[in-house]
Amino acid sequence: MLIWLDALTPKQARLMAEIAEFLEKRGENILITCRRYAETEQMLEIKGLSYISIGGYGESRLEKLVNYADRMIKLIEIVRERKPDILISFSSPEATRVAFGLGIKAVTINDTPHAFHVCRLTFPLSWRIIHPAAVPEELYLMNWACKESLVSYNGVDEVAWMRKAKPKEEELEKLGIKGDFVIIRPEESKASYLRDETDISTIIDVAVKMGYYVILMPRYEDQREYYSRKYGSSVKIPSYPPDAPSIYFFSSLVVTGGGTMSREAALAGTPSISIFPLNVPLYVNDYLSKMGFPLWRFYSARDAVPLVKEILSSPNRYKKDVRDLVKQLESPVEAVERVMSCQA
Repeated sequence: MLIWLDALTPKQARLMAEIAEFLEKRGENILITCRRYAETEQMLEIKGLSYISIGGYGESRLEKLVNYADRMIKLIEIVRERKPDILISFSSPEATRVAFGLGIKAVTINDTPHAFHVCRLTFPLSWRIIHPAAVPEELYLMNWACKESLVSYNGVDEVAWMRKAKPKEEELEKLGIKGDFVIIRPEESKASYLRDETDISTIIDVAVKMGYYVILMPRYEDQREYYSRKYGSSVKIPSYPPDAPSIYFFSSLVVTGGGTMSREAALAGTPSISIFPLNVPLYVNDYLSKMGFPLWRFYSARDAVPLVKEILSSPNRYKKDVRDLVKQLESPVEAVERVMSCQA
């Protein structure tokens, strides 16, 4: 069979790389598409994967709509010629619509039903929807999913690659980091579901004042320019996407204006804080926290400051050996395997 994988973000690129590895071991043929967004293309290149990059990322509503239509038309041209049997994506609106229109079964992976814009564009058209068991089924049904399409797994997406992650000191050497450091990632300021800002600068100021190096990993070029102007040499902004999973093990703390990096770090046993302003539960984060992973959530950076200071005052107290906990978790790749076994 020919399996079509579509990746829209760096996280999705990592996940699709793991799925591609599994599928190739099964003897399946792979077609990978992506878009020009953040470090998505670079991540696929780092993983040694061939891909076709189509379309970009729209900021305004009009740009999003135009990019959606343009990307969909270009995908039709490619997919109609290649004729894949199954699509696997992380709620890709364009790919899912094209798959539905061309009679291709769409497998959608999703752990963010609060992002209802893309959910309602993809769930009704999906043959199977793979989701963490920690996220209630009702949230998928509310976003127009068919109950028979739901496939759950006992874990989080990030297990797919963090289970393999190993500490690599050479990554720190490439970054020129010597001494204690904190990894910080700014908020997702362009997503349809998230328009407020978390002002991560508050955390950067605290870390620098306490004598820590700060590795700042911006999402967009405008964020890179803003923080470079504001902090200069006080923070390290990598010129390339570093192998973040391999350096979490050395970090004293990870703070992110989102969820992925916080879960990755927690799976490495490094204390992590997710700053997410929307008043919605982060079920997958809560799931890991309750299991004992060192992961916290705050609605604003200012609210997180007391815990940041406490952790940075004695970081070893908050580090945790989570290897046995990680072994208890399933990867979404295992759910993909179950779905593919039923298809065979």
